[in-house]
Amino acid sequence: MTRFRFRQSLAPVLLLAAIAMCLRASAQEPAPDKDAAPQREEEMADDALMKKLATQIELYTVHDGDRQHEAKMIRNSLMRIYDPARDPDTNAEQDGLLFGFGRSGRPVALVEVWRWKARPNRYGHTLISTSTGLVAAKVGEAEWRPKQPGLEFRLLKDAPPRAATHEQRTADMRELAKEFAAHEVFRESLVDLDLMSGPVYRYYADRMDGGIFIFAHHHNPEAILFLEVLEEEGETVWRYALAPCTSQELHVLHRGNEVDVFAQPARHVGAPTDPFWVTYVTAPEK
Repeated sequence: MTRFRFRQSLAPVLLLAAIAMCLRASAQEPAPDKDAAPQREEEMADDALMKKLATQIELYTVHDGDRQHEAKMIRNSLMRIYDPARDPDTNAEQDGLLFGFGRSGRPVALVEVWRWKARPNRYGHTLISTSTGLVAAKVGEAEWRPKQPGLEFRLLKDAPPRAATHEQRTADMRELAKEFAAHEVFRESLVDLDLMSGPVYRYYADRMDGGIFIFAHHHNPEAILFLEVLEEEGETVWRYALAPCTSQELHVLHRGNEVDVFAQPARHVGAPTDPFWVTYVTAPEK
């Protein structure tokens, strides 16, 4: 009986303590961000506009000087692009989306649709040939017709045998991608680029299996690495290719040795006859 009375006398105290803890927790919870929902709606509208701009690009493979097969946009986007303002003179904060174009297997081109937030209606289109052949495109009234392929593959030595499963081949690609490093020259300073977790896209064709990896400044692609494994005469062959995705001088290393330099001048936007080219489209006012 005494024990029951003791518990009964504690009940109001415990109830008050629980109420106090709930009040303290609710006081510590941050107030809901009233700007979050409108900001998200604006981002979704921007994404929809960038996707619309990407779908308006007419992109083809070229054989014997003639346009042949139309390359369709592969899916909504491969990744989101974001780079804070690293140039205080222009306040050039960027955001955008990366798209792939092709029919099957490796994409024949990658396209960035992006903008500087300080110029909300001017959208850059960065076109990158990722074909071992020729491609062509029409962006608004502008024509893109590179005179040379975008990719040149090289053998990757001391690579593992072709794994039996998709998951293991993907894991092997991730490990091989870590053997590469990249940096760019920005305002006479070396800027290390980060290998993003990936691949951002996997593709297949016959006995070939490939993946696309991105070296980025923040979340802005600057170098693109293609890794492929295939069977040739019963033997495993690993190969890689690189493509620039930057208007700065770009250096790529493999196991500490420099394997490629894209030595374009600063703020290089290419030409309509280059595998890398930047053009601009003015979108309608929102």
